[in-house]
Amino acid sequence: MTTDTSRTTAPASYGNRWYYVVIAVSLGMLSPVPFAHAAIRMRGARARLCWVWTALYTAAVVLALVLSSVASTSSALPASERPTPWGGFLILTIIIVALVHVTAVRRQVWSATRPPDEAVGVVLAARRRREEARRILARDPSMARELRIGRPDLPRTFDDGGLVDLNSAPPLVIADACGIDPAIAVRIVETRRVTGVPFAAVDDVFSHVEIPVDQWDRIRERAVVVG
Repeated sequence: MTTDTSRTTAPASYGNRWYYVVIAVSLGMLSPVPFAHAAIRMRGARARLCWVWTALYTAAVVLALVLSSVASTSSALPASERPTPWGGFLILTIIIVALVHVTAVRRQVWSATRPPDEAVGVVLAARRRREEARRILARDPSMARELRIGRPDLPRTFDDGGLVDLNSAPPLVIADACGIDPAIAVRIVETRRVTGVPFAAVDDVFSHVEIPVDQWDRIRERAVVVG
């Protein structure tokens, strides 16, 4: 079990360390690359700031190359007349500063782009399907009935994300879908049977059936009324 976990988490731990490799191997000449990559991966103010850092590191690299070129052309001069090798000092500074700086940036990048937990993704996907099913119901009730939106107990191919129709579903189905006490679901079904009038909206249920207030949001999240 431990081996499987390490295999799963290793890429996430080590895959983003190429920032350091690029800076170190290129002797700082490619230091703008990690910051440009970070700017592309992030959004908003952080992305704009990374573009600024990219430009600054690019300017520093260009300046270092110019200073190094000047120093190399002066190599034939006597030692006393040669200019101070500022290019080399600047390159060393770029390497050190970029390696330290990129540590914070890489954390922001991989924190912003870390994939969501699989369970969270499933919940969010179901929520989107419920929203789409509700749009279909509001736009075309006939289609909603054909798709059997809100009837998970019947054969169907359309995935409505776990909705339940308070006007037609059996009590146990309502209780299971909404996560409420079966006794409450029985009262809902009994009320619609006695009145003989379908609920016009989900909130109508709260006016006609005695339901604890702390259960209302659960019902609103999963319930629909199909006419």
